[in-house]
Amino acid sequence: MKRLMNIELGGVWAAVCLGLVSCVPFKGGRQAGATQSSDGSWVFENGTLRVTVDGTNASWTVADKRCDRVWSQAAGVSNAAVKAVRALPYPQLGVEADIAYLQGTNAPLPLTVRLSLAPEASDVACEISGGFAVVFNELLLPSPFVLDEPEGVLVIPQNAGLLFRVDELAWDGKTLGGFMSMPWFGAADLASGQGYVCIFSTPDDVSIRGRKVKGAEREVLSVQPWFQPQKGTLGYPRRLFYHFADRGGYVVLAKRYRAYAKTQGLVKTLAEKRKERPSIDQLVGAVNIYSDRFQNVEDVKKLGIERAMFSGFSKGDVQKINELGYLSSRYDIYSDLYAPDSPVGKIERCQGFTFPQDVIKKADGSNHVGWCPHTDKKTGITYPSYVICWTCGLRTLREKMPKRLAESSYTAYFLDCVTATALYECYDPAHPLTRTTDRETRVKQFDYLTRELGLVAGSEQGRDWAVPVADYFEGVMSTTSFFANPKEIHAIPFETLSPDPAFARYEEYGFNPWRRVPLFQLVYGDCCETTWRWGDNSHRMPHLWWKKDLLAMVHAAMPTWVLWKPQQELFNNQMARFKACYDNVCRWRRAVGYSEMVNHERLTRDGLVQRSTFANGASITVNFSDEQRTVRAGVALPPHSYLIEGAAAKKAGLAVGVPVCVD
Repeated sequence: MKRLMNIELGGVWAAVCLGLVSCVPFKGGRQAGATQSSDGSWVFENGTLRVTVDGTNASWTVADKRCDRVWSQAAGVSNAAVKAVRALPYPQLGVEADIAYLQGTNAPLPLTVRLSLAPEASDVACEISGGFAVVFNELLLPSPFVLDEPEGVLVIPQNAGLLFRVDELAWDGKTLGGFMSMPWFGAADLASGQGYVCIFSTPDDVSIRGRKVKGAEREVLSVQPWFQPQKGTLGYPRRLFYHFADRGGYVVLAKRYRAYAKTQGLVKTLAEKRKERPSIDQLVGAVNIYSDRFQNVEDVKKLGIERAMFSGFSKGDVQKINELGYLSSRYDIYSDLYAPDSPVGKIERCQGFTFPQDVIKKADGSNHVGWCPHTDKKTGITYPSYVICWTCGLRTLREKMPKRLAESSYTAYFLDCVTATALYECYDPAHPLTRTTDRETRVKQFDYLTRELGLVAGSEQGRDWAVPVADYFEGVMSTTSFFANPKEIHAIPFETLSPDPAFARYEEYGFNPWRRVPLFQLVYGDCCETTWRWGDNSHRMPHLWWKKDLLAMVHAAMPTWVLWKPQQELFNNQMARFKACYDNVCRWRRAVGYSEMVNHERLTRDGLVQRSTFANGASITVNFSDEQRTVRAGVALPPHSYLIEGAAAKKAGLAVGVPVCVD
């Protein structure tokens, strides 16, 4: 199947058509430069890459001249029939193809694909355009690249980041993980470091799913991008681009995205935010705590914990928390509404809204049903929730906040769901939304809290479009959300959980060090704090607490504690363990919180020994293994331990050069 992509390089839109691609050695050379036609194909190249496009179905190959590698589309998968091909005008390197996109029994869609290279760059870009009124259900463009290597992996920004082996065919036709914290995906050969990243320049109406394709001698898993319509039609050109790497693996792929994110204004560092809001400094190196007993605040202070953010208090208690030097936060939500005849129709979260006027309307005019129905325990009747239009949510947030802050002087604020739920379209003429204007409206909610009110702001899960205006994300570290979470994870008030065979999938996608990679932190680790979902808090499963702490450290993330009644006894009886969590995880985060994560290494093939390195020179090496592992000559790490190195870490008062065990 043929695909396309586009990126803005030096102010020029380049474009490229994609298809299923396999990776084989490349030999031979051609002088870089001109676009030309030969034997029905079109060739354009620069000093790094050569792209060959088939003139009949727009299938293509990319030869990487740096490593003699050819990435090729799989045969017989193109959904395109080429009507005409034109070379782009000089000095652009690329072609423009008019195609008929085949969509089953429906009439073919007339589209135009622009593919191009920038001089000396390793990016192949693509733009898909056509009549804005073109109607479709989904565009499977571009076709996925095929990577068939023994150590081939798909690199997916599922929250912090996960790797999927190319032989995990069970993911065929399914969303990989289900939650993209950043609009890109990649593939890499862990052995050679060669790979690619696909970056969506128009990210609001796009998604990905796994696709089974033929490799050299077996079937392998690849990634199929697909575009949604904008309110039923094409609406605007779709743009994306591929960056090809000859070395460096997933780190280079993540760093290419960071470079792109900078051009989009998404990389706003904590140091920059601190200049505008000095309270940011209270967040860096803090522990995130939910509690409803003020005694816990006092106990945390007695333990010598300098930085913490408390949620669950109001009025006078909030002022006391502020005076102790901690951040005081409040949980709030503007996404779910109940009808007035529901038993919960008059709860606080429903105040300030009108039903059904403020509910998102679907294309047929019906109300958009939400995800959290309420069942009346007395009658057994279930009442649906409805999704509030984000325009109305912004209005009501602005109405509620002045009075709320007058009563309780919060210094931080948490808006649930904003960076967790999918982008919506709203067809209500009173407050219409495309997915793009939905995203922009959600950004305005955070902008109101941070820029206008000066608060520290956070939300659930985490999406990178909010990074410039939000400061922490509860859920980036929870890579199992929501596809692999057992129901117990979401069961408030979060009872302590013991080992259970039913949690095997949760542990595989949440705790397997081979699978986890800090993609989000490689891009945004110096821009925001990242932590666990409250139901997936650091100590929820005490037998896995050591692993969560080590994962948090190699990601340079924040711990979350929930000190409600079910886990209150754990806190009362194991305060020393909570203090150790802070001393290990938070003090390390404090040492590197303002520094970019510049590298992440898997020092063993099983991924059980990893190292993260930061721009200030500090590094941490972690051993997840149940046995001692040698890091280098004369340096061995005990089981479940970490080793911090670097002058910056020493200056921060951390033990440097000495392995520390976590239990």
